[in-house]
Amino acid sequence: MEKSHKIGRRFEGKVAIVTASTQGIGFSIAERLGIEGASVVISSRKQKNVDDAVEKLRGKGIETFGIVCHVSNAQQRKNLIDKTVQKYGKIDVFISNAAVNPSVDSILETQESVLDKLWEVNVKASILVLQDAAPHMTKGSSVVFISSITAFRPDPAVAMYGVTKTALLGLTKASTCCSDGPKYSGKLCCSWFCTNTFCGFSYKRCCYRYVFGTTPQPPRSVEKTDENGAKVLTPQPPPSQSTNGDSSTKAALFASPETVADPAWYADSGATYHITTDFNNLTLQNDYHGSDKFMVANDELIPITHTGSTSLSSHHHLRTVNLHNVLCVPNIKKSLISISKLTVDNDVFVEFHVNNYLIKDETTS
Repeated sequence: MEKSHKIGRRFEGKVAIVTASTQGIGFSIAERLGIEGASVVISSRKQKNVDDAVEKLRGKGIETFGIVCHVSNAQQRKNLIDKTVQKYGKIDVFISNAAVNPSVDSILETQESVLDKLWEVNVKASILVLQDAAPHMTKGSSVVFISSITAFRPDPAVAMYGVTKTALLGLTKASTCCSDGPKYSGKLCCSWFCTNTFCGFSYKRCCYRYVFGTTPQPPRSVEKTDENGAKVLTPQPPPSQSTNGDSSTKAALFASPETVADPAWYADSGATYHITTDFNNLTLQNDYHGSDKFMVANDELIPITHTGSTSLSSHHHLRTVNLHNVLCVPNIKKSLISISKLTVDNDVFVEFHVNNYLIKDETTS
């Protein structure tokens, strides 16, 4: 119990600023930080949204301070930092969550004004708020930029949005190797679209990979108009399995032919199956006699030799993460975890960072 209590209060005495934090992902981040002991500073463009969020968080016993801030407004950015320091005297955590996606046009059709807006809010503002906050951060502080899975898995309908989120990866790396030595650790968190406040995507509803060689690939999302006249993106269901022909394929984003196996497991948001390079990873192994093959990034088809299951060790002795229906494909470079299968089979979610990923229980986090 003592260990659990300590883990649950990791931010005791800390001060955390979260931009765009009155709804959705930002609000959930602020709430979690507050539950773990932080004094949280939330912000949004509208005073009513700020007031409502402050009331909700204070109702849960969280020390909360709300400030109106449009991150594109220099004076409001300065006000956010100044008032935080006036009230709490320091900043321990800065989380840049604000982002926009004003268009679902393709890259070739995106207007210059849209490009300017995307850059201004999604990238430029993150840099400018960090510049304002950094003088008030001490060694050991943390900076987190909220990126997106679209930074690594582009979607045509939000292509330019994904480009700006890819830029945050470079910003994270660059900001932690400053010539004068960083006072903070930089992290990148890649989130999925939030269902209630952004484009209508949720991970478990829209993440799949096409089974090549079947029916034509449907779009992953279609544009619709909601009851308020705003454009939203609605995910298409995965394609059905084809019964035409003997050969179908399994797909993954990051696989490539290679003779040297890597013992680590890599999270792949595009894989339809778990894939291992090593037969010894499997329990209850079975020889594979089917006609399916595994398609890698260069469209080469690689034979599947065995199927089976395995499990991953966990820091929690009562929690096992199971990988069902694992395919053994010896001639690929990496063993891959299908994020879609992992989350559904184990009731977990996956938190992506710059250099690693964390598998967390949906109930206990």
